[in-house]
Amino acid sequence: MNRRLWSPLPGVDAGTWDYLNSSWIAERYESYFADHPLFAVDQDILLSAFGPASHEKTIVDLGCGNGRALLPLVQKGFAGLAVDLSPSMLREVRDRAKRMEVEVPCVHANLVQLEGLSDASCDHGMCLFSTLGMIHGREHRTTALRHFRRIIKPNGTLVLHVHNYWYNLFDPGGPWWLFGNLIASGWSQTFGNGKLERGDKHYPYRGLQNMFLHVFPRGEIQASLQAAGWTNLEFIPLRPVSLQPWHEPAWFKSIRTVGWVIVCRS
Repeated sequence: MNRRLWSPLPGVDAGTWDYLNSSWIAERYESYFADHPLFAVDQDILLSAFGPASHEKTIVDLGCGNGRALLPLVQKGFAGLAVDLSPSMLREVRDRAKRMEVEVPCVHANLVQLEGLSDASCDHGMCLFSTLGMIHGREHRTTALRHFRRIIKPNGTLVLHVHNYWYNLFDPGGPWWLFGNLIASGWSQTFGNGKLERGDKHYPYRGLQNMFLHVFPRGEIQASLQAAGWTNLEFIPLRPVSLQPWHEPAWFKSIRTVGWVIVCRS
């Protein structure tokens, strides 16, 4: 990456900036994630959470990617609004919408800086595929969640997806990363500059050398959502591998689940 091109926007890590400005990531997004099991799960939960489709209901997709979750909802009869910081992803949304013969307005914006979107301008919203975890810094993630709350109408619903911090106990190499992260983040918060938080990961991803993702203990994401004004939370744990909703009781499910889809209401 040419560091002169990196604009340190709030919540945007240098690795995330690489991701946002890599056109091939957007162009190959659909083929790379073809038949990903979480996508079908998302759609079922979204349709249940948002209720009957209507052109009078606007769904805002916060970190929309190529529109893979939003465009099927628009086809079903919802109005849509696509928001992303990647120009290449928004081009993909426009191209796919044209092929599907639907209209979806697109907004190029950082999820931490959504002042351009009006209060209570959307009926419901979604922030899927661990997009919230791509925001660097708990303060910035909480700012984004407060924007989501402001933009979505008082009786609206936000559907959110995050990865589980403790699932690293069951991932290859995960326990070593977990131990190292606990030590390094504790040192950073106590003696260092505080920039490394528990759950911050940097790793190679699709040709990028330093992708950033934050993974969440349940208590952390619950506290952040409540601080942002989301008080009625339904956590849907996801099974490892299949990523199907994990409804039945199980030992240590809060540790063994790979992550959660969270249905948030005020």
